[in-house]
Amino acid sequence: MIEKFNGIFYLIVFLVHFVIFAAYAYQTVFATKKFLDKFGIDDTGAGMTRFFGSLFIGAVAMAIWVGFIRPDGLQGTWAFFNLVFLQNLSAFCVGIYTIKINKLGHTPQTSNEGIIAPGRNFLLNILVAYLSLLSQRIVTIVLPGPNSLPILIAPAILIPQLVPKLRPSFWIKS
Repeated sequence: MIEKFNGIFYLIVFLVHFVIFAAYAYQTVFATKKFLDKFGIDDTGAGMTRFFGSLFIGAVAMAIWVGFIRPDGLQGTWAFFNLVFLQNLSAFCVGIYTIKINKLGHTPQTSNEGIIAPGRNFLLNILVAYLSLLSQRIVTIVLPGPNSLPILIAPAILIPQLVPKLRPSFWIKS
């Protein structure tokens, strides 16, 4: 299993990143009242808080599947890691905007956690997905031999089903 991650260090970084995600998922979905009170959010915000937490549940479930269940491991999972990267980056930027610039809804309980948590996750994500040797596995998709599946199915996919005889199809009136 450790070889899937190119060593123990990147396995630990991966685990730390997604354990943090799991902690936020738990806090927002199952310990919602405590989470709302911690940040001074009215109980009417429970629905959106749980919606926010549901995104973490999806990412954690996918991380478990990709990292520990999927036979190919992390190979070819660039789309997942890019999505998590963009989520972390956008949460970090929105956190800065909300806490340092806009300040809408600030209370004495407002903290810098909205900047620190996504910033930390953003840096962990960069470390795992872009700065490690693991990044080569993430973007590599391997199919064997010259007669691989993409070569066989690409022509069939790209063939138009109806070929216009005299004019482009968008000129034809039905």
